Amino acid sequence: MVKNLVPNGQNLPVTQDNKLEYVKLICQDRLGKDIEAQLKAFLEGFHELIPSNIVSIFNSKELELMISGLPDIDSKLLSPVQDLKNNTEYNGYSQNAQLIRWFWEILETFDNQEKASFIQFVTGTSKVPLEGFSVLRGMGGQVQRFTIHKAFDTNKLPTSHTW
Repeated sequence: MVKNLVPNGQNLPVTQDNKLEYVKLICQDRLGKDIEAQLKAFLEGFHELIPSNIVSIFNSKELELMISGLPDIDSKLLSPVQDLKNNTEYNGYSQNAQLIRWFWEILETFDNQEKASFIQFVTGTSKVPLEGFSVLRGMGGQVQRFTIHKAFDTNKLPTSHTW
C-alpha cells in the first residue's frame, strides 16, 4: 500500500536534500497519526484538569518539572545511595567484592544531578520511589530489586533493564 506523506509523494525521490523532511514526515505519521485518537482522548481528559491556555505558556521541561517536581534524591531519613545499596541483589558478585565496594564509594561522590541521572539510567525515572528502593517496581508493576550482574563480556558497555 502506498501512502503519500506529501501530495504526489510516490513520484518524488528521497534525496540528500529532502531526507530530513522525509524522516520528519514518517515520524509524524507513525508516531502521531497512528495514535491520534488516543492522543485526542488523553488531551481532552488532561485539559479538563488543566486548561490548554494555562499549559501552553510552559515549555516541555517546565511542564515536566511542574508535574514531576525536582529530581530530589536527598532523603531526610536515609541516603538514597544507602537505600539502594540496602535493596540490591548481586549476580556473580558478593556485596563485599572490591569492585562492588568501589561502585558504592564512587556513587556516593556523585552530586544530586549525577545521582538523578544514574537513578534514571537504572530505573527509568530520576526519582527515588516514594517508599524507597525496597518497593522499586518493574514495568509489570511487581517489586523488582536493583540487581548488579557480573558481565563476562568485557567488551560491552554497561546496560540497564527496567522490567
